[in-house]
Amino acid sequence: MAQSPSRSPPVSPQGTGSLLESPQVRGRHHDIPLAARRLSLPAGADDTVPMPSVDSPLLTPWNASLEPQLKHIVATPNPHGMHVSPLVLTGCAFLAGCVIGLVHDRFYSYYAGREVRSTNEQERNLQIGNFLALLVKLLLSSPVWFVYTQWLWRTLRKGRPMTLGGLDAAASLQTDIFSLFHRELWKLNIGVVLIAIALCLQIPQLITPATLTVVSRNESAVVPSMVPHLDIVNASQARRYAYFTATNATIPSANPHHFTFNGPRTIMLLITTAVASAGRILSLSPPSTRSSYRQTFIGPYIKCGDANATEIEYIDALQRNRNTALKVAHLRETLGYYAFTPSFDVHTKDNNTIYHDGVAFTALEQPRLQQVPRNATNEIWLKYYRYQTGASGDFALASNGSKIPEPSYSICRLLNTTYSINATFQNGIQTVHDFTLDHMQAVEYPDNDPSKASSLGQQAYTAFMSAVTDQLVGSIGLVTSTAENATANSSYSSVDTSRSHTSLIGSNDLDYAFDLNAIAQGISWSKYTRPHNLSDQRLLDKALAQNQTLPFLIEQLSFNSTVSLMTAPLLSPSRLIDTIQTRRVNIYSYNAHNLWLAYGLADFFVLLAMLLGVFAIRENNAIHNLLISTVLAFSRGPQLAALFPPCRHGKKPAPQTMKSHVTLRPKENGGETLVPASDEQVDEVVGSRLLQGKAEVW
Repeated sequence: MAQSPSRSPPVSPQGTGSLLESPQVRGRHHDIPLAARRLSLPAGADDTVPMPSVDSPLLTPWNASLEPQLKHIVATPNPHGMHVSPLVLTGCAFLAGCVIGLVHDRFYSYYAGREVRSTNEQERNLQIGNFLALLVKLLLSSPVWFVYTQWLWRTLRKGRPMTLGGLDAAASLQTDIFSLFHRELWKLNIGVVLIAIALCLQIPQLITPATLTVVSRNESAVVPSMVPHLDIVNASQARRYAYFTATNATIPSANPHHFTFNGPRTIMLLITTAVASAGRILSLSPPSTRSSYRQTFIGPYIKCGDANATEIEYIDALQRNRNTALKVAHLRETLGYYAFTPSFDVHTKDNNTIYHDGVAFTALEQPRLQQVPRNATNEIWLKYYRYQTGASGDFALASNGSKIPEPSYSICRLLNTTYSINATFQNGIQTVHDFTLDHMQAVEYPDNDPSKASSLGQQAYTAFMSAVTDQLVGSIGLVTSTAENATANSSYSSVDTSRSHTSLIGSNDLDYAFDLNAIAQGISWSKYTRPHNLSDQRLLDKALAQNQTLPFLIEQLSFNSTVSLMTAPLLSPSRLIDTIQTRRVNIYSYNAHNLWLAYGLADFFVLLAMLLGVFAIRENNAIHNLLISTVLAFSRGPQLAALFPPCRHGKKPAPQTMKSHVTLRPKENGGETLVPASDEQVDEVVGSRLLQGKAEVW
């Protein structure tokens, strides 16, 4: 409010001389001359004092004279002790901040490990976390700024002079960030530490909300699902696997339950051919994109073993019989691979047949026979060559540096086997693993006696064996001319097997058969087995065959083909079983360590600040604040009027007198007031800076 120009302020009890001569206002700590008019004079002199202009309002009681006794002003209170309610409120704010921090921890702990049900829920939880962190920051910052205020007044009360600009910066830190750069803040000493604590309380507000995050993980559950189940042992399903006819259609006297096997169904041939070409199990139908199940079923399996002496004799005799037939044409065959299915049907045409003790023994060497034999076996007989190796696993070499081939004989038979497999599906990638096989009895070829009833399961198993053997039977070798006029170009490679269309062509046991091809290319017989670099195509074939032997690959082919039968709904109707289905879910993850660390450090430093506040209050013997009423109470000295020229009260930019130093001084009638610092006090501050290079620690 504007002050009436007709009234003059009461003379200060301390005004006993010219203000210009007062030690409190004289000296170089002023940057501009003081007002020429005096604030107070001795008795009898001119008692006029400089009056503010109507453009420079001063805070005065509203609509009242400046006389000491005013009716509307409350009487001076009686002396009383320290007002402790602010200290209690400060302690309550600290405790409330600690409690809210615990609430924040419990809130996040509740959601830890739970599934994120929606985006809105996630946003709401993060908003609540941010609000709790903000509330903790506000509650914990309040005690620190309260203690800072007490320490500011303690600094002034200890006689440490500060400029008005420094006081402004110290009092406006909470609202003016640029006040942090005022150089006089270092005079506050511990107050600077309190400022750092108050500002660092912003950090937990940034850390703690982020301790609740969302992570993706797999969640599994047991779900009953429809899964294909191989039903080859079911007699009612045999016609889906094999093609057979009633024998009494051609032999009226035959048993009406006797059936003649005519071969595998087309679907069996398609599946086994695809498996042999790909070298892997065909893609099953998964219950879900991420699922697994364990299944047990009974199915066919081809087991391979070494041939005995009698079987070896038969194989060699059949091979000699082939060369006998070629001798008429002056040709000779050197086989690197030979496989066939034995048969005792003398009516089979265009096949290799020998007689032993008057019994015909026929080698079914051709796939997809037009005339299915009536009396055959569910076996595959093989002859191939392996190169000798030493103890170190390296090839053994002859004196001329060539590898040494030696014949190997294997017999593969059809068995009835119990399968137990674990199928896993991960985003389109199928894996069949952890399987166990329990081999049972061998499965014979369907009985040729028309008087007996046929086993329909035997028909289905034989269809499987026939489809697999179609991929294996035949020969790979070299045909050379034995004629007298034969030339080097008379030799040629002979590949008479479907194996060349399968992944088994890369087997190590066929290396010798491929080396025979070097003879047809002009390499001499003494050098064709010498070590040499393989072509890129051969390396690719061997990689697909995993550098394995023929018996291993044949057993693998039978396993893969049996499991692949479950890709056809006709052959494998679905059955309800328990499956483990895995889905990708978003889960709340809570890092309690970081939240407790952030809030724990904040609580510790706030508690430390409060202890410093108790010390400052005891030193001050009072509790202070920075409210306007407090500032007015400490600025009753008339000496301060000289620091504020007319027309500049409370206006920006601040006058040059803001660089003047002030300090607290006790009043004669009690209380304290801000007064300009003396030259000695200012010199002491400046001198200490020059000597120490920094503010003196009080």
